[in-house]
Amino acid sequence: MKERPRRRTRKKGVFVVWAMVLMLVASVTLALLFKDVLLRSLFPQAEVVETGRKEQTAAWQGRRNIYDRNFRPLAVSYQLASLYARPLELAEPELAARQLAPLLGWQEDALVRELKSTRGFTWLASRVPVEAAVKVQALGLEGIHRVDEPLRYYPQHDTAAHVVGFQQDDQGLAGMESYYDAALRSEARVRSAAAAGHLPEPNGKGSGSGHVVLSLDLRMQAALEKSLDALRQQTTASMAMGLIMDPRNGEVLAMAIRPAYDPNSFWEFDVTRRRNELLSAPVFPGELMRIFRLAAARAAGVDSLATVDQEPAPTEGVVANPAPPNLTETRDVNPAVPEARDWVLVQPGIFASRNVTHLPDPAIEQEVLAGFATQLGFSKASGIDLPLEGDQEPGGASAARLDSRELSTGALPLLTAFCQLVNGGRQVKPHLLRALWPDSSGEPDAVATAEAPAILDPRVSTAVQEQLAREGGKGPVDAQFFESLVAEDYSLAGQEDPLADQGEATSAAAPKKFQWVMLGMAPRHEPEVVVLMVLGGAAFDSTAPSPMRRAGYADIGKILEEHREPPMNSESVRLAVEKAKVFEVWRKLRERAPGQVAPEAQAPVEQKRMPDVAGLSLRTALQHLQPCGLAITVTGAGRVVRQHPPAGALLEKGVCTLELRAEQ
Repeated sequence: MKERPRRRTRKKGVFVVWAMVLMLVASVTLALLFKDVLLRSLFPQAEVVETGRKEQTAAWQGRRNIYDRNFRPLAVSYQLASLYARPLELAEPELAARQLAPLLGWQEDALVRELKSTRGFTWLASRVPVEAAVKVQALGLEGIHRVDEPLRYYPQHDTAAHVVGFQQDDQGLAGMESYYDAALRSEARVRSAAAAGHLPEPNGKGSGSGHVVLSLDLRMQAALEKSLDALRQQTTASMAMGLIMDPRNGEVLAMAIRPAYDPNSFWEFDVTRRRNELLSAPVFPGELMRIFRLAAARAAGVDSLATVDQEPAPTEGVVANPAPPNLTETRDVNPAVPEARDWVLVQPGIFASRNVTHLPDPAIEQEVLAGFATQLGFSKASGIDLPLEGDQEPGGASAARLDSRELSTGALPLLTAFCQLVNGGRQVKPHLLRALWPDSSGEPDAVATAEAPAILDPRVSTAVQEQLAREGGKGPVDAQFFESLVAEDYSLAGQEDPLADQGEATSAAAPKKFQWVMLGMAPRHEPEVVVLMVLGGAAFDSTAPSPMRRAGYADIGKILEEHREPPMNSESVRLAVEKAKVFEVWRKLRERAPGQVAPEAQAPVEQKRMPDVAGLSLRTALQHLQPCGLAITVTGAGRVVRQHPPAGALLEKGVCTLELRAEQ
């Protein structure tokens, strides 16, 4: 009877021992997990590799690269590493300093002081090539740790910035980085997006992921941007933008907005500077719509179109204009106003190049024009593979008014419609993606494109080309350019005569700033490239030759020659060498003196104000607010219905609250 309590006591003691062992194991496990979680919270993109405890991982799969059509790099990724020490884990700090100093560029005595400190950790090297970190790892020193982190670098800086866009933490936020975000992510992260059907299918093969090869040509892009910069300076324009496209297949060869920004430091630039105005700004073609009205008339009378020189027979909705066009017979041109060699005053507030006003302009019923505008796609979005800056591209119903000089449309719909007039009447879908490249060895998978259907009778396209060639004048190369200017305060311009006092010059009340638009093509017959250039807020001298047309003739020959060259191949060795050169450029920029910034990254310092994000989705609102560096609190879901601070308020406290509400 006396032994039972002893057995119970013995069993109780065993239970207590096992409980203590389990608690100890749980404590160690939690400590290790906490350590890993803490490091990952400090370095969210990093993979922690502890020297002597983990072997180097397999080949790194980072964010894929972006190239132009000739495989020149536009966005590249590198794996870098940062090294840090936990001084309390070092048994022999002097020995460690002696081995590490020559590898990391430290003075040995300074490194000894760091390694003997009582701090929790101390940085040894930041963002060095992985190869250098591997050499440190090979020493087998306890207490020396490595953090791997990716670098996304844009070697062209502000060139093609509005096309390429930018990313942060492997999340595309603008441009191609955003539109093809899933395709650019590493293979492990792209599978779920591919399964959800969010990726393009190149020729129906693969997962739709890989390096992105664009239709852009960096040589054409640089030439276009150089011309736009010069034109801004000559005309004091506030903004300039341009497009070069292949009218035969819709490939965008160059897309530029000036001024631009550097995606390597995108947070230093205001959201308005980063906005792609080619997708958001309205364009006023003015008298250039005469080209499309001419095509509409030809299309309406196409059944009786025997030859180019024969005028179509009158049909319902069309008033024939058999007389040869001249200045006095051109609609709305004031023959009493003296004109310079290049320009015609169409009406107060609107000028056009003389070759535009020489074109026939028959009066056509609005219903016929509206149908033709819809046929050309004026009233719908271009569908280009870039994220829209707002809800939709400019254009819409107002763009169907081909008979109105107050018409506004978008840059892409305008150039796309022009392409379809001069390419034999085939439908054009502007696009930037040329191919996806799943593997750096082998050839990229070209994106499959269906044969373009005809939306116009080919005879209409031929007739329009012949008419433009006959009336468009001759230049130094086989190309043509047509221009129109609309005063920015056009609604008031009709009250005054812009040439009333220009010596033939302008009066004080005349509009002084114009939107200047130019359409061009080369060669004249069966064009291979088409061009659109737009200046906003430009000063204009009606007595001087056109600087925009001069720039067009100066560049178009070289552009055409470059476009006819076969694209470069994707030889992986050459690309590896090119990538290494790009990395060396980045290292040299980084080694500049503290506070010295590359000229391309400089931006005016402004006191930041709260953007207006009301009505935007959460993602779009965060994109607008990201450069402000705010701590953001979000309540609700849907679109932003209330914000604090209010729009336009100075950002002094660094905090922001957004209230969201679902759309009804």
